[in-house]
Amino acid sequence: MDWVDIGNIKGPVGPVGPAGPTGPAGPAGPIGQVGPVGPAGIIESMMVFGEIPLGTIDGNNDKFTLAHVFHANSVQVYLNGVRQALGVDYYESPPQEVVFLVPPVVNDIVTLDYEKNF
Repeated sequence: MDWVDIGNIKGPVGPVGPAGPTGPAGPAGPIGQVGPVGPAGIIESMMVFGEIPLGTIDGNNDKFTLAHVFHANSVQVYLNGVRQALGVDYYESPPQEVVFLVPPVVNDIVTLDYEKNF
């Protein structure tokens, strides 16, 4: 047990009392510096991914129409999941068509990725 010695008064230390009320919050700190501007990116809404173009896949039809006007040289064509080469397997026919040099046959799957031209 602890003892207290205050002048001529001596005795044991009493129990600790309850904590007092919490004080008011302190002021907010200063605002930090603004970070650097990030690099420009492609706006997602301008890109189309995995579109199935309009056109009959029958071994005869070589023209397929996209849902939107495309940006030149932005169309990426996939035949059965394999990316095709522009100028080798297909060419772009603005404003909204691609033309295969060898038409896709029945059961082939054609999908496109491209940038819309606004």
